[in-house]
Amino acid sequence: MATLIKIGGSLIPGHVEKLCSSLREVAAAHPVLLIAGGGELVDVVRSYRKKLALSDETAYSMAVLAMDQHAYLLAEIGGFAISRSLRKLKKQRTVPQVFAPSDVLLNLPVNDVIDIDRMTSDTIAAFVAGWVGADLIIATDTDGIYSADPDVVPDAMFLERVCACQLTHATSIDAEAVRMIRRWNVRTSVVNGTMPDRLVRCLRGQPTRRTEIVLDCAC
Repeated sequence: MATLIKIGGSLIPGHVEKLCSSLREVAAAHPVLLIAGGGELVDVVRSYRKKLALSDETAYSMAVLAMDQHAYLLAEIGGFAISRSLRKLKKQRTVPQVFAPSDVLLNLPVNDVIDIDRMTSDTIAAFVAGWVGADLIIATDTDGIYSADPDVVPDAMFLERVCACQLTHATSIDAEAVRMIRRWNVRTSVVNGTMPDRLVRCLRGQPTRRTEIVLDCAC
């Protein structure tokens, strides 16, 4: 089974080169798919919304296109292939594929109101992983999920395993993404992408510091 790795926007651009180098080394033995967060580019969209009367749909479209831009960045740095089709993403396994999602997402029917603060790149990554039948690793700039925000609660506990249905508090991934993970039964881990060796060990199924989101628990 392939693994979809969501490269969080917080890792771009500072950690991209080391991450791509590590992924190239491991991809021969472990089929890898990639999707990128919008990061600083989406922050720009949010700043525009404070100054201009942008509709939710326009802001959402701009945010998705920011993910596309980072997809091309990863492909260039890593020597990876770009895929704009979910069907091609599902079939291609020869080299790491980076999914640029705008062709798919911007042609889906939308509700009357789209909240880009709710429909985040984590949620999109969980949807893509579920659709193509891949495991999901969310690579971010924290070690994983804590019992509370460690920046606010210094003695918050690090959670090596947590049931998806218990993730009702603010964490390093958003609540809508958790709902998508549960809907598609996506095996998911959250790992610190600033330390590429942890990401590699997670791909190889080796012990490392990470949070595993458990699906088959009784709540």
